[in-house]
Amino acid sequence: MIRYIIKRVLIGVLTLFILTTVTFFLMKSIPGNPFTSERFKDPAILAAMNEKYGLDKPVFEQYIIYLKNVVKLDFGEMYSRKGFYVKDVLLEAAPVTIRLGLMAGAFALTVGITLGIVAALSKKKWINNLVMVLATLGVSVPSFLLALMLMIVFGVKFKIFPLIGLKTPLHYVLPVLALSFYPISYTSRLTRSSMIEVLKKDYITLARSKGLSWVSTVVKHGLKNALLPVVTYAGPMIAFLMTGSFVIENLFTIPGIGSKMVSAIGNRDYSMIMGLTIFLGILIISATLISDLVVAFVDPRVKFKK
Repeated sequence: MIRYIIKRVLIGVLTLFILTTVTFFLMKSIPGNPFTSERFKDPAILAAMNEKYGLDKPVFEQYIIYLKNVVKLDFGEMYSRKGFYVKDVLLEAAPVTIRLGLMAGAFALTVGITLGIVAALSKKKWINNLVMVLATLGVSVPSFLLALMLMIVFGVKFKIFPLIGLKTPLHYVLPVLALSFYPISYTSRLTRSSMIEVLKKDYITLARSKGLSWVSTVVKHGLKNALLPVVTYAGPMIAFLMTGSFVIENLFTIPGIGSKMVSAIGNRDYSMIMGLTIFLGILIISATLISDLVVAFVDPRVKFKK
């Protein structure tokens, strides 16, 4: 198992290196730089700013310098805000995004698994159809459109939930709903199809023939195996929720990573874009690794490949 974990960590490091390299050179391939604006019309000022931030050096030399700094966890100073450093902004904004993503992930898994189990076990056709309609809507409706609808209905018209920031528990309701609607839909469909397939297995029939009640059979034998695909999906899903909330954070004026990334792209703040990209890459790689390890521990049939 240790060898498996080390191998996966090394693959993650390689993936992060490739992500960093591609992002760096893609940014540098775009014409201009953060200082080609109205504020820096004077060539002398522009040259001074380029020299200060090392933008006057060859691109490959800039890349090597950046990698050396990243190894020391130095992501540099923001180009758009003098005196502010990327690491400090990450430490301030990351907990907000992570907290929102984890809440949305927990809500999505709870509701999605429940709906999937109900749809799989219920003999009433209308319940199954209702769950499938909700699942289809969740996959079809973009999160930003759902967020706008929720804001108009529950924030503007009925004034039930606040719309700006995350100051109180009520502030989390609409962003969490907007973020979790798609994962709820996917999780419910995945749980339903997996549960239906598992209930057809021979070991379920054997458990029933031994006198085990239907509820005990479903809980002890069916549910555990049916949820394995959901556990596999949970890791990347939660990582996506923690990294894919850019538009939602901007709509609700949430001071998280999403708003910082949108602002950095608009300002062409190279150091901020790179720092956020690396951080988000680490989140996705870590969540995927944890998900794979949980599946391997839950299901003894899954072997660690060395």
